Amino acid sequence: MPKDVRFNIKLIVDGQERIVSASTNTKELVRQLGMARKEADSFRKGVDRWGQSVMGFAAIQTAISSFRSAMHGLLDESLSFGGAMREANTMAGKNSQDFERLKDQVAELAKTVPVARDALAKGLYQVISNGVPYERKSTLSTHCRSLTVFYNTLSAMWKIIIIFAPNLLSNNQNHK
Repeated sequence: MPKDVRFNIKLIVDGQERIVSASTNTKELVRQLGMARKEADSFRKGVDRWGQSVMGFAAIQTAISSFRSAMHGLLDESLSFGGAMREANTMAGKNSQDFERLKDQVAELAKTVPVARDALAKGLYQVISNGVPYERKSTLSTHCRSLTVFYNTLSAMWKIIIIFAPNLLSNNQNHK
């Protein structure tokens, strides 16, 4: 036979003290506490699902941000190249078809010479503005490749000196 349970709760409402009594039997109390626990578990699971959804949206936002940054990097280089080529064309005076051909040639040169396309376009502007006719582009391309080989050779020699003869550098500094 279930026992009765009685609660006396003292409340102060608007400055007045009131005592509220509630009673139930233990069987009903256990049932009500079990229902409260189920509701609390259901609420917790809902909050967990909501948190996972928020984390999913955060991951999507991060992916979109990374994609946007990558696109900006690609577009910035392309816009920089386009701007440098337009500057070079102000000196070269090419029509739209010749300008596109010129852009393609500079882009092709960038594949063989380890220099960014926009740097080559800026160099083209400097060459043309200094009075070298564009028609000598094959000579310019050859010189550019030669300079690249020379630079790579010097770079390799410098690395060898640093690795195998570091005392040469320190001795030179002592004799100055």
